[in-house]
Amino acid sequence: MTLPVRHSIEIADATGDLSAFDYSWKFQRRWNHLRVETIGSPRPAVTGSLDEFIVDHYWAYTRQRDGGCREYRVDHRPWQIRRAAEFEFDCDARAL
Repeated sequence: MTLPVRHSIEIADATGDLSAFDYSWKFQRRWNHLRVETIGSPRPAVTGSLDEFIVDHYWAYTRQRDGGCREYRVDHRPWQIRRAAEFEFDCDARAL
């Protein structure tokens, strides 16, 4: 079952910057799609905010062929975030 999702919000921003990001991937012979339109300039996440919690991770995990899990450190500069003005998510989440 495919559940396309679309959400729009209005944001008044003095910069007027608008960017669109698209990402598509094929899984089990079906193309899935994520699109985000942002407004405003990139900015650092506010300390202690949910935004910071989501983007400020320095550990990652991956499954091993033997079924085990591997942990590794991710080293990166603090990520900048943008406010989402609109997004679209079209994915067979159940299959995925």
